[in-house]
Amino acid sequence: MPNGFITPEDYETNIKKKIQSGPNGWILFAACNQGIGLARKVKASYDSMLTTHGSELTNVPLLNDSPSAANPSIEMYQPAPDTETIPRLPKHVAGSNVFVFQSAHELHSGNTVNENFMQLYQTVYTLRSHGARTVTAVIPYHPYSRQDKPTAWEREGTLSKLVAQSLTEAGARGIITYHPHAASIGGFYEPQVRFTALNGLDLFLGLASEHKGKEDVVCVSTDVGGAKFTLHFAEGLGVEAAIANKVRKKTDESKSYGIIGNLEGKRVALLADDETVTFGSLYDVAKELHDFYRIPEIQIFVSHLKIREKYLEKIIEAHEKFGVTVVHTTDTVPQTERVLSLKFLKVHSVADRLALVINRLHYNLSTSKVSYRPNK
Repeated sequence: MPNGFITPEDYETNIKKKIQSGPNGWILFAACNQGIGLARKVKASYDSMLTTHGSELTNVPLLNDSPSAANPSIEMYQPAPDTETIPRLPKHVAGSNVFVFQSAHELHSGNTVNENFMQLYQTVYTLRSHGARTVTAVIPYHPYSRQDKPTAWEREGTLSKLVAQSLTEAGARGIITYHPHAASIGGFYEPQVRFTALNGLDLFLGLASEHKGKEDVVCVSTDVGGAKFTLHFAEGLGVEAAIANKVRKKTDESKSYGIIGNLEGKRVALLADDETVTFGSLYDVAKELHDFYRIPEIQIFVSHLKIREKYLEKIIEAHEKFGVTVVHTTDTVPQTERVLSLKFLKVHSVADRLALVINRLHYNLSTSKVSYRPNK
């Protein structure tokens, strides 16, 4: 390639393969400041899969070779004198198929969800401005997913739709997320943006496999909204299901009014939910299962642990008083050391699942095999 000139033969034999080119461009990982940890995990998983499957190429390029909190893959200079942020790309990105990682919800930086989302929004726009062919936002917990519709009799906006419109306008052409509170938010993106959501069932089923087919085990939903998920959870395990009748009075206040389902003779209750901030619903149902229905062992499965430290006493009390033996969650929301120090808390990484989804999407293949699909 004298003087940097590229012939068609050069591209086919020396470049296309080395950059892992696909139908949407050459693959590239990037991370906003609060997505660095997850990006590293997914990259390690993807690299491992390349090696395991015999690829000559064993490394997915990262926008910055050594990202860290002090030297992020995309430097957000904040605060600048006027408090504006300036995303600057350290490498050439033209023609790339970029997967940008960001955790909008986290408890480490002191940033609000809005600040973290704005960083993602600006990064997507900057990547497209500099020639990235396709940009997919990897947001393990989709921000504002609980605001998919206004609350009755309240003057609210549908902010999950605003998030979708913003990312679409910025230039995102794909979204990857994990177990969204409302699957309907995918409709706010399509057809302009491909929305891919893993449902979390495969992880829960694997963790609870020891209970398959047992008559003294029941899967319990904290409310009617999560009933379908819990029914699929129970179906996958071959056990019975029950649903708590919950009313939410305020954003951070709810009350259980009994549980619908057969709980007679049950020894173990598997309590499943997509997310928790205050642990209120899980606490109320666990207490009722233990105190009223006399179920001695309760295991909790929650995809997104968004809990603030001031609510940790509820988790600890549920463990000490209501028979909660374990709380299973994922790393979709980065946790503080105090949360991670809880001996009965088990954190499971979604990195392998995200790496496989990214691989399938990079080559325009179906992702249906990646996430559990209930029998129909």
